[in-house]
Amino acid sequence: MRGRKGKFRLASACWKLVLSRRFYSRSIIRFSVGITLKPQMTKKHTYGLIYKITSFFFVTMSVVSVVSGLFLLYVHINYFFVGKEVAMSSVLFVIGIFLACIIWSPVAFVFMAYLLTDIDIDEKGLSLQFLWKRFSVEWGEFSSIKHIKPFGLFTNKHSYIVIVNSKLTFIHRIYGLIYSGAYRPAILIHRNIRDYDMLIKDISVKVKKNLKKQ
Repeated sequence: MRGRKGKFRLASACWKLVLSRRFYSRSIIRFSVGITLKPQMTKKHTYGLIYKITSFFFVTMSVVSVVSGLFLLYVHINYFFVGKEVAMSSVLFVIGIFLACIIWSPVAFVFMAYLLTDIDIDEKGLSLQFLWKRFSVEWGEFSSIKHIKPFGLFTNKHSYIVIVNSKLTFIHRIYGLIYSGAYRPAILIHRNIRDYDMLIKDISVKVKKNLKKQ
């Protein structure tokens, strides 16, 4: 009997050892898979609700401006040009409506809407939203960062302008022209953005590395 009990205990101990090895191996596999499948961390730097409402308002106004301009253009073309002689003043008036309501006003409203925008930071670089498209700027495309100087008149130490070598929109080039004096794509960063100091520090470090490589 004792021999049988000893064999039974030895078999049960061996079986427990096998199970324990399977458990640890499965745990290691799950842990390694969890590390490989873990998504890249993204730092979100956002402005408050007021900025979002303001941006939505200006985008809406740009759409309203275009629709209103097209309507006025249609009305005045029918009134002036259908069955009547065309006067030069009428032509100038129609051109004025076209420029003011369909071109300049929408550009101005979009300019204001995305002057300050939320920024996402990850291992590859920076990304931001502009109208219906999302733009990405890699770390290697950062050229300089400095305090803004609107029209070259005075320095505002509460905001930074980031000059990049990326293909952004012509609106971003206007930002660069107005706030840094360079007609190059630029991103404006105000101190009211979330984790402002951390964002400026991350960008400054990348800019210094890019300058050393040159």
